[in-house]
Amino acid sequence: MDKLSEFLSEVRNHIGSDSVLDNPDTVKQYEANMTDWKREILGVCMPTSKDDVVSIVNAANRFGIPLHPISRGRNWGLGSKLPTLKPSVIVDLKHMNRIHSINREQHYAVIESGVTQQQLYDYLKQKNLPFIINVIGSSSDTSLIGNALERGVGYFRSRVEDISGMEIVLGTGKVLTTGFGHYPQSQVTYEYPHGVGPSLDGLFFQSNFGIVTQAAIALMPIREARGALICKLKDENKFHTYLQELSELRKSEVLSTVVHIGNRQRTRTTIEPLLYNYYKNHGYADAVKLAKQTFQKEFPHSWSAIAGIMGSKPEIKYAIKQTKRKLKGIAEVSYVNDRTVALMEFLERVLPVKKSAVLNAIKPLYLLSQGVPTDAALKSLYWSASDLDHLDETEPDLSNCGMIYCLPICPLSAESGQEVTSIVQDICLKKYGFDPAITLNTIDDKSIDCVINILFNKTDAKEAEQAQKCMEELHEKMVAEGFIPYRVGLHYMDKIVSQDEYWDIVKKMKDVFDPNHIISPGRYNLI
Repeated sequence: MDKLSEFLSEVRNHIGSDSVLDNPDTVKQYEANMTDWKREILGVCMPTSKDDVVSIVNAANRFGIPLHPISRGRNWGLGSKLPTLKPSVIVDLKHMNRIHSINREQHYAVIESGVTQQQLYDYLKQKNLPFIINVIGSSSDTSLIGNALERGVGYFRSRVEDISGMEIVLGTGKVLTTGFGHYPQSQVTYEYPHGVGPSLDGLFFQSNFGIVTQAAIALMPIREARGALICKLKDENKFHTYLQELSELRKSEVLSTVVHIGNRQRTRTTIEPLLYNYYKNHGYADAVKLAKQTFQKEFPHSWSAIAGIMGSKPEIKYAIKQTKRKLKGIAEVSYVNDRTVALMEFLERVLPVKKSAVLNAIKPLYLLSQGVPTDAALKSLYWSASDLDHLDETEPDLSNCGMIYCLPICPLSAESGQEVTSIVQDICLKKYGFDPAITLNTIDDKSIDCVINILFNKTDAKEAEQAQKCMEELHEKMVAEGFIPYRVGLHYMDKIVSQDEYWDIVKKMKDVFDPNHIISPGRYNLI
């Protein structure tokens, strides 16, 4: 504790007393998490610049204090803001939120790690810049860089493809710039991420070698035409064929963005709270009952898919035609674009409330497919916990709602997708009684990111314990079957990191970049 006090005192002198917090109430808020795991946080440092981060890391090395960096701490269902193993001081980068530049010609933004997707979206709109961003659906307040470093999957592609030219404060306190960035005269730091010689960029995805403070994030130019295809499975018995046809549409690049294929539980938890909000705002006393009745009537499909499409008008027409042809007799296919949404908004004013509620509920999903961030998905968390009083809040870690994710990767094939969903149903629903929400995201033409989560009430100790057991068993089964998670939470970190040649080399790299093991000990690494 003496070393900790000395460390915090030194950091206060460097970055300001207001930027170092260690009072119990603040620490407790940082320790709160949806997964209901317990880790000790020793304090919080909030740097505002790269130099601040350097001073924090240097002090941590002198006093032997572990650090755990977060961008915004929105790692819900996987541990949120918690350190992996050792009691640590959080390095919260949320105040490092500058948008340094936009390159209109090469389509990228140079930003700091605390910049959120809503912040960049608003900036592009305010400057009237003709770009959209590769959004994710969890929250508007998530960090672009933080999520990319976790290999998050957006509505258009994996965010790994979006990031380049990283500026990193290593565990030694030295500053590294990846790619060509270490050449002061470089004109292609952000255009060509690989640089010359061994490429180091990949070492800082899901690693504990350093703290990324800045990088470029790719922007997508707004095309002549854009919209979204929604494909609803008619008959659950045709699920295999449905997956097969969607896979072929993705492989042939008729659908060139991520196809998000969600089961009914995913759709229900997304749509019902939006219906409820609409009814409540229109004065209906039985809004909960109405929301559930409307969902049962209007959304009977066991699986639904949404895919954003962009291009020239002929390209859009071709994508619509081919999708309808491939899914004929299998799924209901509809096309939505900005004109459709404008018509929806008009109809909301003239249709009966019960009809317009449905239109209002599907609008956020369409907007995500067009690069517009939203907090709509957060409502599903409070809704599932029957916490209707906090439905509009954006800090689910502080609620009674519990959630844990399992995120295996499987080949882009109907057989693999069906096998994964069968495993999930057998373990989560049949054995433990949790109705899992499942989304199969076609990341590219070869693989599917399987997003699986269960929700539980954190205040119910028995239910929370069962949820933990359920997801640990699910992880073990997925690994045994060869569907390895591409991202894991604290509860499975020590199991996914095994004693083999690969992880032995990763451990040796830790000694190079962070010899005192200051940064996130045990995070995707042996200890």
